[in-house]
Amino acid sequence: MYAILNFNAGIHISCYVLPETRVGRAPQHSEPPVRLNSAEYTILKRGGSSRRKNHMTQNAQTFSSVMCRGLWVLSESPITIPQKAQWEHVSVEEHHSQPPCACETVFLHHRIYIALKDVVMQRRLDSGPLASYTLRPGDLFVSLANTPEWRRQNDFNDHVLVYLEPALFTQMAEAPALNHAFDLLRREQVIQDPLLFQLGLALRAEIKNSAARFSAVYSQELAHAFTAHLLKRYAGWEPQDTLPDRRLSTVNMRQVTDYIHDHLSEPLTLPALAALVGLSPYYFARRFKQTTGLSPHQYILARRIEQARHLLLNGEPLAQITRQLGFADQSHLSRSFKRVTGLSPQAFREEHRKNIPK
Repeated sequence: MYAILNFNAGIHISCYVLPETRVGRAPQHSEPPVRLNSAEYTILKRGGSSRRKNHMTQNAQTFSSVMCRGLWVLSESPITIPQKAQWEHVSVEEHHSQPPCACETVFLHHRIYIALKDVVMQRRLDSGPLASYTLRPGDLFVSLANTPEWRRQNDFNDHVLVYLEPALFTQMAEAPALNHAFDLLRREQVIQDPLLFQLGLALRAEIKNSAARFSAVYSQELAHAFTAHLLKRYAGWEPQDTLPDRRLSTVNMRQVTDYIHDHLSEPLTLPALAALVGLSPYYFARRFKQTTGLSPHQYILARRIEQARHLLLNGEPLAQITRQLGFADQSHLSRSFKRVTGLSPQAFREEHRKNIPK
């Protein structure tokens, strides 16, 4: 059987569903590729004209640009639709029970594959040698942008994919340093790095909070930490902060904090804050923390919790506070509030009930 997936981002993935586990060049087919809507999965049966459409219940929009030359599914089980979220310069996907498959791809963003269970992987970069290895939970490998790659996985697997736009890297280092860094990264087959694993899991956890209006700042901070650690640990790169005083000036701090306070109920992003003071997001976040002792996300969260406390003492309903301050839902507000204050919103309200207007 022959299937085509279209994820509504100019990406057409050709899938050959084989009755037995084997891999090789795709079988020839006489029917031309069919373009589908974003949530459609069409099975084309070779040798016949019948077509069956199964409408997906989830939005299958793909966040990361991929040029896929072919995807061969080595199982009768269907490809599952991942959970995913996207912010400026970074996106993350969580895949469960993906069937054995082989594929040829060229990623337009840098992709980090993080294994969540054991899986046997074969991989060839460009026209290089074929490498075979077993990934354990927490192992990862990097697929650099614009590098042709063939890979095969022999088992059903669970994994997290982190996509980092090349702009994240160019914000940190000049082209010669990046070229050297990428040459070194290409030599890394399997990376075992607890910090990168935890950063990947933290990004995965933000999938459920992606509706929050301040999720972007935290996710972008994680992406910058991920990028900087990759470059420093595996490519010998060191940040070049040329100014002797690495703190933000009083004027710049006032610009940033006034902007945050004035837009507290609106979406905030790290690039937008950095643009206020003419810095890249990475160097802005470093200097902001050196100035305040808090990351931009921690500062923004503290201000929102401070406002939530005020609204709770004024007797505002929890649902209204959630909407007003841009939390994903009431559970998100409650978790964040308790992490900062040590009390749930309800417990905080009860403790200060005498201050609430009748």
